[in-house]
Amino acid sequence: MKRHRLTFYLFIFSVLLVVPELQQEFTSGQSRSGQPIRTISRGGATVSYYENPSAVAVAATFYVIGNQRNFRWRDFLALSATFVVQGQTITEPDSVRLHLVSSTRNKGGKYVANHLLTILTDRKILLETDLVVGSAGDNGRGGKIEVLEVPPIPFKQFTALSLAKEVKMKLGSTEFKLRKKHLEALRSMLRSVNS
Repeated sequence: MKRHRLTFYLFIFSVLLVVPELQQEFTSGQSRSGQPIRTISRGGATVSYYENPSAVAVAATFYVIGNQRNFRWRDFLALSATFVVQGQTITEPDSVRLHLVSSTRNKGGKYVANHLLTILTDRKILLETDLVVGSAGDNGRGGKIEVLEVPPIPFKQFTALSLAKEVKMKLGSTEFKLRKKHLEALRSMLRSVNS
């Protein structure tokens, strides 16, 4: 039951990241219902259809460090990839947004001072950028939850990331590798385009 609850929370987190993007893309005279009219899960990705304004949000959220079983007492790092397109057909977006959420025992947060992200795909640098640090909150165990946002990456770059055989990332001093299931979730996002 706890596992499903955390999955639900991570899904809500990714929707919360998408809804402001929807609100920015449409005029203020339109209704802004934050509830999707239909949600479909596709191989690790979630496709949410919105009616007013007419839009589709595609997202994948997963742990790159830690997992659902031990998130309450161990540090974790979760990654969320999202894009939103207007209309009810999933077309190629201009860009994709990546967000990282970290929970740590460190009272000051783990990535406040060093939030440089480097992404290597098949041993070549795909992206090196300083992340936008959101507000940190208490994680209920004496540490911090940090939200870090990657500046929007072009869809072509996201495609290269998703189709790579090997993806390694370094955030601050923390190094990690995307596993096969992570890459499959990102590839599911790609397969949803024009499907």
